[in-house]
Amino acid sequence: MSQIRYDIFQDRWVILAPERHHRPHSYSDEIPPDSGTCPFCEGNETLTPPEVYAIRPPDTQPDSPGWEIRVIPNKFSAISPNNNQVPECSPDTLCLPGTGVHELIIETPEHSRKISQMPIARLEQILKVYQSRLTAIYSLPFIKYVQVFKNYARTGGASLSHPHTQLMGIPYIPAALRQELKASGQHYRKTSNCLFCNTIQTELQKDLRIPFQTPEFVVLMPFASRFPYECWILPREHHHDFLQTPPEKISRLAEILKKLFQNLEQILGNFPYNLILHSLNKNALPDKPVDRTYHWHFELLPRITHIGGFECATGSFINQALPEETCLKFKNLP
Repeated sequence: MSQIRYDIFQDRWVILAPERHHRPHSYSDEIPPDSGTCPFCEGNETLTPPEVYAIRPPDTQPDSPGWEIRVIPNKFSAISPNNNQVPECSPDTLCLPGTGVHELIIETPEHSRKISQMPIARLEQILKVYQSRLTAIYSLPFIKYVQVFKNYARTGGASLSHPHTQLMGIPYIPAALRQELKASGQHYRKTSNCLFCNTIQTELQKDLRIPFQTPEFVVLMPFASRFPYECWILPREHHHDFLQTPPEKISRLAEILKKLFQNLEQILGNFPYNLILHSLNKNALPDKPVDRTYHWHFELLPRITHIGGFECATGSFINQALPEETCLKFKNLP
């Protein structure tokens, strides 16, 4: 059974999940042809746990072919809603049972379909499934935060090639989000303004790190980017929670995602990446003014360079590319 242990030296929680050792590692940086044995492909539904949600025609049965998007529990879950076994801890340590939710969203029946190749309507469906599952998981009383993330290619941490996104609902607020909340809260107390909103306005005025924008969203290469070609997608309108995004803006967001990946592939080819949603449900921190201080956003992290000893030792990143120069390459695309 998994455990969640607190690292007192770094002020962070660590999930220990020995069952993850058994997950498949068949994925290379190039998408392989469908061998017919992929558990996420249509027709192989019996190879996965039973679906908990799906978009499928009404005349089809659960866990049968004919679906468009399936959501299943992760067979090699890092955490489990049924794990209530309290680990033994010494007086100077803190640990929790590995209680939580770990789901997979299988985005398409097509084995090798990338975001850049998906129709806008399918991307819109996927984003709406994100919202549906976030709503369901946040309704569980033991969940404090839900992380949505997509790994692509072995370097990006993927173990299967079929397009999918993961959701992990956990009983604590992770360190990275706590740091964002600390910085945005301090800024709000000083200025009565959202740090993210102010950053958007400043970057729009400078126009050095904005590859493109729409009336609803801004794509930004952060001033202190951790990875070459790191991009954030931020809504212009202030909201702390992705769940507050209405359907018409979900459609615009789908267009932004497709264009961003198409542009990056022109520059980088078939690149490994992590796509991460940072969003905060106010119920997770009811005593904090997160609705005023926090601003939801997507982070796209191309993993074209490796994290080495310095990054692991210090938590600081060495980025070999200036965001201003990589942004210029975007703007010079045909």
